[in-house]
Amino acid sequence: MFRVFPIEIKVDFANDLVTVNKRTVRKLHPVAVASEVEKELNRLYRERFNPNQFMKALLRAYQALIAESMIKAGPQRKSGSTVPLVQVFELLSLRLGYSLNQFAFDIYRLRSHPDRSYGGYQFIFGSGRDRGSVVITLPGGQKEVLGSLEVIKGGDQDE
Repeated sequence: MFRVFPIEIKVDFANDLVTVNKRTVRKLHPVAVASEVEKELNRLYRERFNPNQFMKALLRAYQALIAESMIKAGPQRKSGSTVPLVQVFELLSLRLGYSLNQFAFDIYRLRSHPDRSYGGYQFIFGSGRDRGSVVITLPGGQKEVLGSLEVIKGGDQDE
């Protein structure tokens, strides 16, 4: 399996098939595969991204995870704590029904947006490790591994 951010490409040499996200190319022809990757990229970039709607969903997922952890850990847990980004994705994917690559792409687009605050909250993405994290490819090919989300009230803090 290959990832061309934010697209996942699976190659099945035994059956001469390539799957680009969820679409199957029935032959291992480079032009056909490249065409399908291009279609997927165009589809992703064509979709409108509403940063406020995405931040609202992030905030709700964050608050649900904090509430759950406070129940488990007791009142000593701070409300401004971080939560694993993969858990945020798991909650959002149930509601929005999208892949980890699409979630990473939405985070990338949010972080590229000039205003990353919603309702007086700031969204801070913390570094992570490869496993259990969200990997974003930056312009120039550099990868950034994000593992947590912290939401704080007010302030000018950034990643």
